[in-house]
Amino acid sequence: AEWREPGEEARQGEVLLPAGTPVTPAVIGLAASCGYDTLRVRPPQRAALLVFGDELLDQGLPGKGRVRDALGPAVPGWLRRLGAAVTHQVGPVPDTFAAHLDALGRAVASQPGLICTTGGTMLGPVDHLHPVLERLGAEYVVNRVAVRPGFPMLLARVRDTFVAGLPGNPQSAVVALTTLVAPLLAGLRGRPAPVTRQVTLGDSVSWGGGFTRLVLVRLAGGTAYPVKHVGPAMLRGVAQAEGFVVIRPGSNGQPGDRVPLVPLPLMEGERP
Repeated sequence: AEWREPGEEARQGEVLLPAGTPVTPAVIGLAASCGYDTLRVRPPQRAALLVFGDELLDQGLPGKGRVRDALGPAVPGWLRRLGAAVTHQVGPVPDTFAAHLDALGRAVASQPGLICTTGGTMLGPVDHLHPVLERLGAEYVVNRVAVRPGFPMLLARVRDTFVAGLPGNPQSAVVALTTLVAPLLAGLRGRPAPVTRQVTLGDSVSWGGGFTRLVLVRLAGGTAYPVKHVGPAMLRGVAQAEGFVVIRPGSNGQPGDRVPLVPLPLMEGERP
């Protein structure tokens, strides 16, 4: 009864796992059991993070017109969940054209493959990202998205480096990471594109605007319930949520509606 027959688990020449499979301890054990001494893998995507904004504090309590930088500490963790490692981080960068140009130029020169910036994606008097991208000869892949929150997000390419412009409002930045950076990194890593799934809406959502709306929700048995504290500048709702449901332009969500869910990025092995 304890005998093992040849070929029970795999036959000679059979593909054990498809390309793009995350390398987990189980994968390492499987490879070793089949006689592999080395594996060809894609390392984590190198990324740089530039935090823009004179109004930002990097320590202590906010006050006197200054706010704590919430994205500098948080974005590396989000990127890690998406398979990227921040190897270069700068900020807060002063709100001047020269400072932005210097910071972004140095980051591009380090060739990380991906640069994420926070703030400066609008066209106000202290928003210098667009002029700096123009100076560097960037080509836009995406320039604004008709979605709330997060519409001023952007994705550009400077030579061989992608620049993802995350809005300065924290929840908007998470939307950009989830809907723009996640599929980009999946492609760069040879992984399948993230997919949505259908869930049942548990409470009504009033919208009716001309943009798509993404609503933070928590899940209970396949039903999605909107959470509170969900302003674009707020993170309390994000900390309690498992994803966003999609409310189409010009419509409202009603209890019982089937709506798409965009899950927040998870670590390998996590489940909502």
